[in-house]
Amino acid sequence: MTPTEHPAPPSTGRPGLASAEHPPSPAAVHPASPAAEHPALSSTGRPGLVSAECPPSLAAVHPASPAAEHPTPPSTGRPGLASAECPPIPAADYSAPALAEGPASPAAEHPPSPFSRRPPSLAAERPASSAAERCGLGVVGSAGGGVRELLDDELALAMDPGPRLPLGAGGLAAMRGPAMRGPAMRGPAGGGAAGGGGAVTGLPVEVCRDLRKLVVRPAGSGGRRLPGLLWIHGGGYVGGLPEHGQDFLEEMAHRLGAVIVSPDYRLAPENPYPAALNDCRDVLDWMHRHVDDVDSSQLLIGGNSAGAGLAAALALINRDQDHVPVLGQMLIYPMLDDRTVLRPADPWTGRYVWTPEQNAFGWRSVLGPDWPPGDPAIPAYAAPARATDLSGLPRAFVATGTLDLFLDENVDYARRLMRAGVPTGLHVEPGAVHGYLGMPGTRLGRKLRRTVTDTMAEWLSGR
Repeated sequence: MTPTEHPAPPSTGRPGLASAEHPPSPAAVHPASPAAEHPALSSTGRPGLVSAECPPSLAAVHPASPAAEHPTPPSTGRPGLASAECPPIPAADYSAPALAEGPASPAAEHPPSPFSRRPPSLAAERPASSAAERCGLGVVGSAGGGVRELLDDELALAMDPGPRLPLGAGGLAAMRGPAMRGPAMRGPAGGGAAGGGGAVTGLPVEVCRDLRKLVVRPAGSGGRRLPGLLWIHGGGYVGGLPEHGQDFLEEMAHRLGAVIVSPDYRLAPENPYPAALNDCRDVLDWMHRHVDDVDSSQLLIGGNSAGAGLAAALALINRDQDHVPVLGQMLIYPMLDDRTVLRPADPWTGRYVWTPEQNAFGWRSVLGPDWPPGDPAIPAYAAPARATDLSGLPRAFVATGTLDLFLDENVDYARRLMRAGVPTGLHVEPGAVHGYLGMPGTRLGRKLRRTVTDTMAEWLSGR
């Protein structure tokens, strides 16, 4: 890795990503640094953690929660995490409902390979009856060789048949507006400030100054010290909310017996890199230092899509600078590599849910005008696939689908983790598209959820 990609932070002299002089150190030797010690992440004049140049997202585009949940931050910038104005969360502000136990889907269970295609004569006779085909998500190539023939039928029916929102100022406003937030996310039902109340759903909302976090605890935890999971939502770096994965947060809290924290991090393009990553660093440090019922020796990080990309970046910068002990990183179809924008279109991937055009918009938004996709100066903390040294990272699990736009970058990252000596699991689901974790009504969606929770349970048990 060249020095221009990862300069050492000027204020602390801490090592860049690829430095061989500073291997990852045990937590006992390198305690977690306060948030105020986080340096700016680049030498291009971009804002660091407390810079006034990186304000929260504009309300017109990314509406903030009610004022009671988002007190106005002082003009001095974001506080350190140990601020007396950000007390630890109460021990029992929310209990996830108990879930009925169902039979586990074996991790090795795979449907027949989608590459064993039907004969052309049979494919040509099949009517275009699925939701995907009716809504123009349709067939690529000749009959029998089209991408639709590879798509899992349940996923095709589960995909939203509505029109795609055009990305851009208007599309982002619609995507982030109240209509897309859902009836349970439109405002408080009394309370909602840190440590009390919650949204209409009853979920707690913790606020540490300007950073809002959704916190879910398992039923009957009773203030016991539990494992902690920092789960980062997806949305292409330009959209999304923690509540969009609310049902899965509850499921993970129940099955893992863990406290789940999901941050409402700042979004691009209003807040380009490193704003979202700094928010996630804040929350990980907060969980490590200030949440009384979280066992700081049992912390996991993870996410889906852009959230998984942030989790991978968080693992890298935590190894190099922050040194919070993290047991594992769960990366579900992570958005890792800006260079995918420049690669030739693949006839089999990126046709559903997250397309090459959307991917280009997401990367240009988060990288900002200083770094067009493909620029060799883009740091690995912004695009983790650019990291040249993956050694010393926590164990990992990478999941993707054969029709996902991120298939190649995900498989390559998992392979490189393995070669760097990082214990890594890789799951590639035949016939699966981007976002299928959010389709629990399908067999593949349920299977992925079970695989994710079972894998993290093994990590926490020490296996």
